[in-house]
Order: sequence, then C-alpha cells, then structure tokens
Amino acid sequence: MKRNGMTGSRPSSGALWGAGAAGVLGFISALAQVILIRALMSAFSGNEFVVAVVLGTWLAGIAAGSFIVRSSDLRVAFLLLISSVFLLPLTVLGAGLLKPALGIPLGSIAQPGIVAVAAAGLLLPLTMVLGGAFAILARAGGSDAAAVRVYGGEALGFVAGGLLMTFVIFSPLPPGVAQWAEQAAWPGYHVVTARQSHYGHLVVVERGAQKSLFENGKHLFTAPDALAAEEVHAGVLVHPAPRRVFLVGGGVSQAGAQVLKHPVEQLDYAEIDPEAVALERDHIADIRDPRLRVLTGDPRAFLDHARDLYDVIAVNGSDPADLLTGRFFTREFFALARRHLSRGGLVSVTISSSEDSLNRQGMAYARSVMATLSAVFRDVRVIPGEKMTFIAGDDIPPVTADLLVGRLRERKITTQFMRGYYLKERMSPARVDAALRWLAGASEVGTDERPVTVERSFLFMTSNYGGAFSKLVEAVEQAPKFLWLVLPCALIAASLAYPAAVPFVGAGLMGFTQMVFQVAVIFAVQAFFGYAYAAVGLLTAGFMLGAFLGTRIFSRIASRWAVHAGPGSQALLAGLFIAGLGWPVLFWVFPVLAGISAGLQFGLYTAMAGQGQAGKVYAADVIGGGCGALCAGLFLVPLWGAAATMALVGAISLLMYLRACKSALP
Repeated sequence: MKRNGMTGSRPSSGALWGAGAAGVLGFISALAQVILIRALMSAFSGNEFVVAVVLGTWLAGIAAGSFIVRSSDLRVAFLLLISSVFLLPLTVLGAGLLKPALGIPLGSIAQPGIVAVAAAGLLLPLTMVLGGAFAILARAGGSDAAAVRVYGGEALGFVAGGLLMTFVIFSPLPPGVAQWAEQAAWPGYHVVTARQSHYGHLVVVERGAQKSLFENGKHLFTAPDALAAEEVHAGVLVHPAPRRVFLVGGGVSQAGAQVLKHPVEQLDYAEIDPEAVALERDHIADIRDPRLRVLTGDPRAFLDHARDLYDVIAVNGSDPADLLTGRFFTREFFALARRHLSRGGLVSVTISSSEDSLNRQGMAYARSVMATLSAVFRDVRVIPGEKMTFIAGDDIPPVTADLLVGRLRERKITTQFMRGYYLKERMSPARVDAALRWLAGASEVGTDERPVTVERSFLFMTSNYGGAFSKLVEAVEQAPKFLWLVLPCALIAASLAYPAAVPFVGAGLMGFTQMVFQVAVIFAVQAFFGYAYAAVGLLTAGFMLGAFLGTRIFSRIASRWAVHAGPGSQALLAGLFIAGLGWPVLFWVFPVLAGISAGLQFGLYTAMAGQGQAGKVYAADVIGGGCGALCAGLFLVPLWGAAATMALVGAISLLMYLRACKSALP
C-alpha cells in the first residue's frame, strides 16, 4: 500500500533502532540548545537578540553536519551521539568565558556581529556532530518513510528534553569546574555568589567596598553608589506631596532607601525576580521600614490587579535594551500606570544619556521614550544629564533646579550628589536646550506588539563599538517591506522552470517561515509575560511535539490533504497569530500548531523529493531556519512588530501553498 508516495510496509529493525536513536539525539539536542541559549544570554547581557543569533548559528551548524557526513552506518551515528555528550560541557564552559576572552567590558552589550561570529565558532563542533548524526539515522532506515520516522523520533526526544529543561535548571559542568568558570568569567571581581532563577543567571560580585548585582550579565545596581541611587529623587521631588510611591528597579536598598527619605506613607518596591531580592538581602543590604512593601513578581501584573492609586510611579531600573526591561517602556504599560495615578500624580522614567553630546543612536532612543510617553500623557518634562529623567503626567509644572533644591530643603533630605550646585549645573539653560533639540525629531511609539524602544536602546548601547550594525538596521528599516518577498518569489518562480527543485525550495521556505514564527512567539512571551528565559524549553518542546504529531498525521492522509494541511495551514496560522495578539495565552498553543504544520510539510517535501533525498530536504529546512532566526530576531520582529512579521510569513506560506498544489503527488 502507498500513502503520500511512501511505502507503508512494516519498518525494519534497523529503522526502529534509527528512530530510537533519533529520540536520544533529540533529547541531547534539547538539553544542549536550551542550556546554551541561557549560557550565551548570560554571557552577552541577556538580550533576546542572542536567542535569534544562537538559533541561526545552531541551524547553520546542523546543516553543515548533515551535508558533510555521508555515512549510513548506525555505529558512526552512535559514536557521534557519545561525542556530543562530551562536547556539551566543553561548549558550555566556552560560553561562560567568551566575554572576557573577547575583551568585552563586563555589564556592556556586545555587537550582534561579534555575538554571531563568537557563537558560530563555539557552537559549530557540537552542532555539526548533531547534524551528522541525524543525517546518518535518516539514511540508515533505507526509505523515505524511515526518514520521516527519524524526524518524528527526534522531535519526540526533543519534547522530553525541552520539558525537563523547563522545570529543572542545571549546568552540565561539575560543581568545582562550574565554580572556577564563574570566577574566571568576572576578571577583576570576586564572585560572592551565583544563582539560577526562572528569569536569568544572577551573580553578586565584589570589588573593593562595592558589591554589584548582575542578571544575565546585565548590571542591575551597585551598592554603595550614591550617584546612581539618588537619581530616583528627581521624580519624587517634582510631586508636591508624595504619599504613595510605586518603584520598579534600582535596588530596594539603593533607590528604595532614597525614596524613603521623603515623607511617604507607603513605598511599593516591585521586582519581577524574587531571587534578585533574596540575593540583595542576603549579600548586599537589607533595609526594614514599616512603610516599605516588597512585591516579588511581575510589576505589570501587580498594577493591573491593584486597586491602589499612587502619587509617583518610578521606573528606575536598567535601560530597555532587552524585552524583559522593555515591558516597562511601552504605551500599554504607561497607560496602565496612568490609570493608577492619584490626582496630580506622575510617572518618572530614567534612561542613559549624556550631559553635553549625544550620538544619532542616543537621540533616536530618547525620542522613542518621549514619543511613547507623549502618546499617553499630556505633559512630559525632561531633566537632562548622564541619566535623562522624564517626568510625565497630565498637569506637570515646569521643572527647574530651584524647584528641586527647594523641596530637598523643605523635606530636610540629605544627599551626597543631588544637591543645589549639582542640579543647577545639570539643569543649566544650555543643557536643557540641548536636550530639547535632541528630542525634537519624530519617533514611532513603542508598544507591546512592536517594542521599538528596545531596538533603539540596544543600538545606543552598542554604538560605542562602531555604527556598522546601526547602519544596517537603518537600511533595513527604510527599505520597502515588499523587498522581503523578492527572494521567495524568485525561488518559487525558479521552481516553475525546474520542478525537481520544488521540495527543496518548499523545505527552505518552510524552515524560514517556521523559525520566524518561533522567534516571534519567544519574543512575544518575553514581552507579555517576562519569563522566556525559563519558558524557552517549553516553547521549543511544544513545537517539536507538534512536529512529531505532524509526521504521524502525514503518514495517514492522502497527499492532496497534506498540501492543504501543511503549507496551507501555515498561512492560516500566521493569520491566527495576528488575530490572537489580544489573547496572549494563545502563545502557548501556537508552537504546537506550528510544529504540526512543519511535520506535515517535512513529510510532504520528503515524499515529493523522491527516494534518498530526505537528507537534502532536511538540510534545506535547517538552512532556511537559520536565515529565518537571524532575520526575525535582528530585524523583522524588532522593527516591524509581530503583526507585520506574521503578515510576511503568511504571504510566503500562501505563495508556497499555491506552488505546492501544482506539484502535489497523486
């Protein structure tokens, strides 16, 4: 009996062994991918763009391995699997040492080009071994049906590994080696302690009399650091009588302690990661005050469910160079904050800037914050400086140095830096005029769906290393969107002249669109919920579960239905994603549905390619996927937003669906 062009005979023992080994391969791949994504996010300051770079380089290595390895001997596959077990801890060790080895300053953000080259060099040995093992297992069964079973077996193993990594966060390094590597990653500092949480890798380091807390390599705060801690005074001083304050970030013992110098009745300090609060209390400083309430969990969720009204809501954490922090710099968050302001209340937002000169990237960053605040509030005032503070509300008086100094005196607040001479110099007419000129240009508004402020902040943070990437991003942003359809259309048109290329073109475009879809989902989970660091294993497991189900469904349906259920469903799924942006809970369902579509398409294109071509179909799939990960993470989702990106996915999928309909098997 034939179904979808594949022989439906009973699988041989070799094919079953191959499928079982593929399950082990998938399990190892899941562990390795999730561990290394987390390790490299920590090495490169927690930016989600690292996820796209890792996935892109990961798939490039898989493709290279599947091309190079030509054997069909299962013994070679088992040898490669064993070697991958030893390569994984070595790769993780290398990931932890990358930043000091490359000379990247601790706490800073590396250029994506540096990250891509470093990640490729680090991941290539392991990923080529994994890709070679898959190619052998796909050939060893002796039929395309066996190759599809191997694909499904790998997917099932990946599900098990992804689920394990969702609920268990561990390192493959022995404890002694892990401790040595942790210290080696922080030259010039003494590592006091390190801890994994569901939001990232936390490290407390010490140098001299100061201790600093980092999460995923990103600096959260240093103690003592009066200059940074006192920045929070600006927003609180503008309010004539602050009684209730909601503070996001800056350290409860640092910014929080400064707020408590004011005559406030209640300070709610919100920190999304409870482990960060625990480390601060245990190893940096612990303050006790009956007016202080520490809220551990998502600050947005607290505000969304709270009935309290606040006089001041201050965002005093890190710059939004990643989606986790960027959740507090969107129109939706500012609108939520506005609903919880008392009469005359205000929102204070602090970002990195410059006293006297600001480059093009810094101006674009500041304008994006200004535009987003202005989309919600009637009045937005600016206090310039190395840290630029925005004061937003519906009735904010002019903010002057005399106003701030006068209120410091009225409230009898003692400060080290935030004093009269400092404020008058910082807020001199020349500096205020310069800041207003920087903010004069137009900018798009940042939203949860399209967090442009994150991209602008990221470009500013990396601009010190040169502007090559910034120029590339600007060129991509200014280019007409339809140009992204030129290459897919050209490939599909070429397949009309060369029908034998249809399955490989289809697999490549499937890989591209599926990986764009996956990256969009991961970014959306981070933007809406904030814990993609922990959830990446669950999300990839969901996709691979869908891929397994897709291969099983494919083996049981006619080819004409496979075309509709594969490429056709992917176009439909892109539309569902756009419609589902208002219901973020659906983000947990989309990976499974996308995986089913991918499994169906892999089976379809393998059958269309003919006997012995499964390895090439797989290679086309992963090459397309690598390109999709890089394009989605670096350009499409940050610049276009999720909705426009999914529209592109839908258009490409629809074109390939129409082409596949002409070439479907009988």
